[in-house]
Amino acid sequence: MGEAPQDRSIRRALESAPGFVVGDSVITVSQSVPGHTRLPAYARGKRGVITASHDGWVLPDSNAHGRGEAPEHLYTLRFDGADLW
Repeated sequence: MGEAPQDRSIRRALESAPGFVVGDSVITVSQSVPGHTRLPAYARGKRGVITASHDGWVLPDSNAHGRGEAPEHLYTLRFDGADLW
């Protein structure tokens, strides 16, 4: 058995600038996609506000399905409950 890599982080440097900044109002994608997604169905097509930007991260779903690391900018959003329900 080989040794596990020392750096198991999924954080990656990105050359592209983030598409959004903290405070931006955004609307999440509304289309349904096959398989697992990090965006729950009840939050699709809803307005939210960017509360944090986390640089580049490998999305484990795409990597596990053999599509490579393909790191993307990662954001935290805040939703108003009235917008979700």
